[in-house]
Amino acid sequence: AAGWSTQYIDFAPLAAMGLDVDVAASEVRWKGKNIRQTNLRLKNEGGILTLEGLNMNIGDGFVRLTGRADVGNPLRGQLDLKVQQVPSSFLLPERLGQVVEAPFNVEGQLLFTGNTEAELVGSLGGNLAMAAKEGRLKGVNLGDLNRAMLRLFQGKDAGGETAIEVLSANWVLENGIASNTDLLLRSGPLTIKGKGKLDLAKQAISYRVWPESAVPGTKVNLPVSIVGPWAAPKVVPDILTPKGALQAVDKALDGQVSAAVERIFDKAAAKAEAAQPVVPVLPF
Repeated sequence: AAGWSTQYIDFAPLAAMGLDVDVAASEVRWKGKNIRQTNLRLKNEGGILTLEGLNMNIGDGFVRLTGRADVGNPLRGQLDLKVQQVPSSFLLPERLGQVVEAPFNVEGQLLFTGNTEAELVGSLGGNLAMAAKEGRLKGVNLGDLNRAMLRLFQGKDAGGETAIEVLSANWVLENGIASNTDLLLRSGPLTIKGKGKLDLAKQAISYRVWPESAVPGTKVNLPVSIVGPWAAPKVVPDILTPKGALQAVDKALDGQVSAAVERIFDKAAAKAEAAQPVVPVLPF
């Protein structure tokens, strides 16, 4: 995706501009998607821009925005957000929206300041609580984690999909970086947790997820990292060193690796012992 614009926006002339806007539209197109109903109520008095309400009906859900801003250089303001049952494709970066398919509920507040698009995004602060039910993860079948992990080790897409029963996360935003430590995903008997960061200014992700316990019928519970730009993030096993790799795989396979290594050394020791020349014991 293209970076945020750095073109300077002079907000000062708006401070002296009286504004009272009340607009309704039966259908609006945004990012190639239809918004069924939109209502906007906006006022500017004495250099204070007040968003009394931006209401959008999207799919079977809605978005509600209210807020205010001090119109000047730089622009400073806050937005209060409430989202209910809105498809993830409207809310997530394009690539992530192709992986997560679920209706989301979101509630929180955003703070911002700046004179360019890049400054406004890079200044974002606040908090957001997100939750989704009855969706799916496309491109990975966590119910067959053995196969998924093998394909990831081979540098291939994991393949398949995973039903989402519960997906929730609480985010804290500071200086354009959204951090989270309590991601929760439930799918059947599987529970996955996660933590990490979304750098909104740089449009990049650094996130780590791990099964809370091994998938029933498997021994695999390796952590996985999702890293890189939004446009092309990579999903890789979270293993930093050869030693760490061996330990992680051994743990994931319930000690089978270390047991196999021990058997190899036992066989080698037995062969070495058998190869030793027999020294006769003298009777004196």
